[in-house]
Amino acid sequence: MITGNDGTVTRASGYWIQGDRMFLQGASEPVSVYGIKSVTEENPTEDAVKRKDELMQEMRRDMDELLVREKAIMDVQSAAIARIAGPNPSQAFDSRTRKAFLADLEGSKERLDQLKDAWRTMKLPDFSLLRMRDIKMLQLMSLKTSIEQTAKYVKTGDPTYSESARVQLGMAESFERRFEADLSSE
Repeated sequence: MITGNDGTVTRASGYWIQGDRMFLQGASEPVSVYGIKSVTEENPTEDAVKRKDELMQEMRRDMDELLVREKAIMDVQSAAIARIAGPNPSQAFDSRTRKAFLADLEGSKERLDQLKDAWRTMKLPDFSLLRMRDIKMLQLMSLKTSIEQTAKYVKTGDPTYSESARVQLGMAESFERRFEADLSSE
């Protein structure tokens, strides 16, 4: 039973969430997932339970791969922050190393955009996973902002960008901890 924010009730034998849409089994049009207040399973069939378990296993495999890719990007950004926070950050880059460093940041940003798209399009087999996915999206947005602010610092030398990059990385790490807490409670 799916209850909308407006109180309307819809029944479906199954569903999944992808992006900001909920796809109902047997329905032709998906609905906005953010227009849904709650989802309650009523006597699911054996087939529905089996299908949901299969989707959960598929999601966990996909998630494991995405988390490995994400960790690599987080590690690179942590190292970038450490580099620009060194004792003489303005002298850490000659023109050649600066260009290579900026190219590395751009590569991290592109990999992060691919990662965000993968998280956004992942099939979520349960409404309770939406919060966890949204926390992950906030984390990835903070990480992207950190990368962008790092690049601005390297281009301008303005310490405001360096501090902003550090703060945004801290926010990404905080969202990561929240995500892990939600994941362990699932």
